[in-house]
Amino acid sequence: MIDYGKENRTNTVLKLASLLPANIDTILLRRGIDPANIASAIAALALTGTPFTAREAVDYSFRTRGIPPTYGRGRFGDGSHPVFYPALEEETCEAEVKYHIKDGVTASGFARFYHLLACDFVGTVANLLGKEVGHPELISPTEDGYPFCQALAKEARAAGVHAFHTPSARYPGGTCSPVFDRPNLANEQTVARTRFVPTSSGLTYERIT
Repeated sequence: MIDYGKENRTNTVLKLASLLPANIDTILLRRGIDPANIASAIAALALTGTPFTAREAVDYSFRTRGIPPTYGRGRFGDGSHPVFYPALEEETCEAEVKYHIKDGVTASGFARFYHLLACDFVGTVANLLGKEVGHPELISPTEDGYPFCQALAKEARAAGVHAFHTPSARYPGGTCSPVFDRPNLANEQTVARTRFVPTSSGLTYERIT
């Protein structure tokens, strides 16, 4: 499909995730939940699958959802296998998220908050950088290119590839690194709190902490 090179890589990958701004216990107490009921309230929230921590945010992409159970769908996943979508640069994370939320945030007039997550990746990477010249589907601005990318991901997984380094469709020069296997990720942590703020000229991305 594409003649790509494979190599073993160790990278820090980044992702913007929507998490609670404080410890869940603290939030429930502030909302008047009886301390004796905190454990049962947290257990009930856990059943919804909502991620509260950096580790849970990563785990979320590797869990099935719905009936019949499928994984999330996206550029490199048709729902039959999991894909976690981080990037190598914070600017790429910003551009990717901004593309998907800009209309909703602009219409609401309210800022949207995210945590910048970092985790370590170790595994076999297929390098697709530069391949968009012959295969523009890799950076298709619409879902028209998704079938090609999804088929490529299935082929790569069967060949023992754990992740791609692929050009970002939203940030020229940026590198996305979709990861296919949970064991190749470790040391999940939150490195910053951020927000997208609607302005007269569009969305502004800011680090808060």
